[in-house]
Amino acid sequence: MRKESFKALPSQFDSELTLLSYISTVGFMVGLNVTLRGPEYFHSTYPEGWQAEYEKNNYMFIDPMLFWGMTKTGACRWSAVALTRATPVFKRAKTHGLEYGATISTTAGGRRSLLSVARSDRELEDDELARCSEIIGKLAVATFNSNLTIEEIDTLKLVAEGYAQKEIAAKLNLAEPTIKARLSKVKDKLGARNTTHAVTMAIAAKLI
Repeated sequence: MRKESFKALPSQFDSELTLLSYISTVGFMVGLNVTLRGPEYFHSTYPEGWQAEYEKNNYMFIDPMLFWGMTKTGACRWSAVALTRATPVFKRAKTHGLEYGATISTTAGGRRSLLSVARSDRELEDDELARCSEIIGKLAVATFNSNLTIEEIDTLKLVAEGYAQKEIAAKLNLAEPTIKARLSKVKDKLGARNTTHAVTMAIAAKLI
């Protein structure tokens, strides 16, 4: 299945994608709700030449990091998997500038999502991998577990941490009526009786 047939990520994720571009100087790939037929949502900034070669040669069938990502969860640098040295995939990837990289795999609502990031100059640092893990987790949850936006989830998380609406408004640099309207929309989307109920539902669904 060609990547053009996959859904594009909603524009609400632009800030997360921008941060990934900063961390992944050669490019990155996001696949949400990945099945044997491919991801439901797909976004890649890898060099066009590499994307074309990967697809033309069906590298997905011999890519050890794709296998790792579909069978495990967490973050793993490419160099940590011995099979990356025994496959032509990463030898060819290096010719396109993908010298160092990592794959992050997560599940949300029983659905698997993958993120691969690459650099040409050095290994990904631990704090960078942690940030990437946070981003793919947020994308997976926001896209599949509910129709809440990332901003709504962040606001609900602050409520769960005990902040009052006035304090949340100050933290997010927004007007208090905006926070009230946002929480009202959250309650409508979740079918919650009140904000406390919305927080309880979000925690149970692992949204926050």
